[in-house]
Amino acid sequence: MSEKLEENKAFEEVSAKQDLADAPKGKDWKKIAFVVLITVVLYLEVIYLVPLLVLTSAAFYLIKGQVDERVATFSGALVEAIAGSLSYALFHSDNKPWPLGPWPSMNSVVEEVVDDKKSSSSD
Repeated sequence: MSEKLEENKAFEEVSAKQDLADAPKGKDWKKIAFVVLITVVLYLEVIYLVPLLVLTSAAFYLIKGQVDERVATFSGALVEAIAGSLSYALFHSDNKPWPLGPWPSMNSVVEEVVDDKKSSSSD
């Protein structure tokens, strides 16, 4: 019976060492901390900034008949920033999104807005 106890203790020691080896390393904790930060920023963007941009865009559309180009450009960049944040927070990407990385490029967003305006004016 004492042999079985010794075997169980040896097994538990080996098991405990493997658990320590499998514990998250410093890099993993850093990524988890960044994910928590990105999630908080993402929450603030979606809860406060998106409704504000919707109201602003609707007001421009009602007053001028079209959305202001600057608002549309910023909205497009915000969509890219939110997509990057979601991708990082869900561990689909290692590319750090805004605010840990640069704000999305406005050039590609401006081209999309101009293309959308051309296609809608030809309808």
